Amino acid sequence: MKLNLKALALSAALLVGGVTFLMGIWFVATGYGTPVFEKLSQVASLYSVFVSFSYDPLLSFVKNLQNNVVSLLALTFLSALDAGLLAWLFGLLYNTFLPKNAKGEK
Repeated sequence: MKLNLKALALSAALLVGGVTFLMGIWFVATGYGTPVFEKLSQVASLYSVFVSFSYDPLLSFVKNLQNNVVSLLALTFLSALDAGLLAWLFGLLYNTFLPKNAKGEK
């Protein structure tokens, strides 16, 4: 059975992008999660160039969100892009090395 490359890439991008966005909201709300973002900086491309989060416990959630909205959206986009490209590459390699069925599978 061959994988649908578009569906695989889109589902991986949506899943990773959604989780990254929710983690970013959690960070903006609580200030926790700095180690997670440090790990993401090692994986997500261009993370350190475009993304810099800041958290001030004396500010409200809305003010912290306003200060970090560009970084949050950039991180979400970059993570989703990386996940989509990796899933597409995985699907391409899977379909390439998949053995052909003896009954004439296309």
